[in-house]
Amino acid sequence: MNQVRYVAEQTDTPGLITITLEHNMPNLKALPARFDGETWKKVEARFPVRLHPGRNTLEFQGQNTAGVEGMRSTLVVDYEP
Repeated sequence: MNQVRYVAEQTDTPGLITITLEHNMPNLKALPARFDGETWKKVEARFPVRLHPGRNTLEFQGQNTAGVEGMRSTLVVDYEP
């Protein structure tokens, strides 16, 4: 409940993946994401991610119109070009 579901898809470009986010949070306002522990940023429901060599940590969560944050979803990708 109140958790973001993600789908990561490989593209034809090495090191580039596409992330698609789905949610079940009522009154969803935003989909913040954080990459490698950096600042949370709002993202679209579908967006590209350029991976860097080594471990890539991507975190997602929903936020509703009352400012309540949902459970965090985490994707870890180890990329070696």
